Amino acid sequence: MFTISNVENVLASEHAVMSDEQTMKNKVEKLQEMQDMLQTHQSNFDYVNKVGQELISKASDEAHILKMKDQLQDLSTKWSEMPIIIEEKLQKLSKGINLLRLSFVSMQIINNIK
Repeated sequence: MFTISNVENVLASEHAVMSDEQTMKNKVEKLQEMQDMLQTHQSNFDYVNKVGQELISKASDEAHILKMKDQLQDLSTKWSEMPIIIEEKLQKLSKGINLLRLSFVSMQIINNIK
């Protein structure tokens, strides 16, 4: 089941650290799946945001209005931050994979020179 909390937890636990190429490729694939999932659920987010705005405009209790605004703002902030975090992690992993490949090629050249 898709929840923002689940995505946040995965993003918090996924660290873009150097390891073997296959592990880093697996992380890239997992992050790309999350990107796709976010895009798939964009219409759901838009709908929740729209309904939230409508509820706020119809509410009369100031405390309730403030609470709904805060919750909607929190949701919007989390929703907009997740793709940025995913992209940053993807870039780090891509650089790591390229660095690993470059190191491998460099080692092969050095070994061939010897």
